Formats: sequence, structure tokens, C-alpha cells
Amino acid sequence: MPHHGRVEHTFERPFTRLRVWIDDLPAGAGDGFAIEWAGRLWEPSSYALVGARHAGAPPAALPTGEFHASLAGGQDRVQFGLDELYVETITTALARAGLEPAVVAHSDLRSSILAFQRACLVLTTIAADPTIADRPADLWAAWDHARSLDPAPQKVTHILPASLDPALRPDPMLERIRRAVARFRRRTSPPDRDGQ
Repeated sequence: MPHHGRVEHTFERPFTRLRVWIDDLPAGAGDGFAIEWAGRLWEPSSYALVGARHAGAPPAALPTGEFHASLAGGQDRVQFGLDELYVETITTALARAGLEPAVVAHSDLRSSILAFQRACLVLTTIAADPTIADRPADLWAAWDHARSLDPAPQKVTHILPASLDPALRPDPMLERIRRAVARFRRRTSPPDRDGQ
């Protein structure tokens, strides 16, 4: 179903907001489709923005810089650009639907592979039927479906160290946070008995 004209809608539920763009993407990224999701503040896996255009469209550089108007709010810094942590997730999901990235933004603290998997799944639904942006109940149903596909937590028996088994590697964002906490502790810890 073709959809003509610029559309930008924001939809809200308790602790969750979605924003959808049709035709005129954020950051001057041109025409296409985009979705932004923000969940609870400071909760991991609670922010993603991904926009796409149909594959074969004239190539354009992805926007970069800070996204001050993000749904994440002023407590979190959101940057435009395709962070290396999410390249494979985003490009693979979009390519399956005949799309390519046009605009991507991630939060320093709240984005994750899981958040981008959800956003890409809903974005492919929007690309297939842009009029869904005018039907909030259907858009939320697509979002709920994407969330229902999240992998269930599993009890894992470690056979190999996590560094050798890709299935057991932790989320890269959590690793960033752990390293930042460790650096903070080193800087604020009292010196040991030898004065070092």
C-alpha cells in the first residue's frame, strides 16, 4: 500500500514510547522509514532508533552527531551513527527485507543488540505497510510481537570460557559499563599498604 506525504507520529504507553517517521527521516537522512523506541530510563535494552530505505536507492552517508531531540530525554546521550556493536544486527535484519540503513542512533547506556533487533523487526513491518503509522493499535501489536520473540533467559552450563564460546559472550554494552565501573573504582580506591 503506497503512502504519500511526510508522517511523524509519537505513541506512548506507560514507560514506553515509539516514534515513527515516514518519508522525511530525522537528521536530514532523506526519504525512507524510521522507528525510535525508548523504554524505562536507565534500563538496559531500552533505546534504539533505526531508519532505512529500499535497497538500491542512491547511497548516502549516515548522519552523525548528537541527537538532542531523542525520546531518551536529557538524562542520556544519544548519538547518530552506526556503532560497530550493532552493525551486523542492523544490516542483516534490514537486508532480509530488502532495506538498507539510512539513519541510526544509539544511547550511550541504554542501547543493545536486543533493542535494535526489536526495532528492525518493527521497521520491516512499517516498510511493508507504511499506513500502520496511522493505526496505533496495529503498531503496538507489531511492537508486542517483536518483544514476544526475545530469547527466553536460559540456564547455561559453561563448558568453555565465555571468551571462547560466542553463544556465552556477554552483551557488549554491559561490558562497557563493567569496565567504566572498574575504572571508577580504581580511581577512587585508597592506595594499598605499599602506597601504590
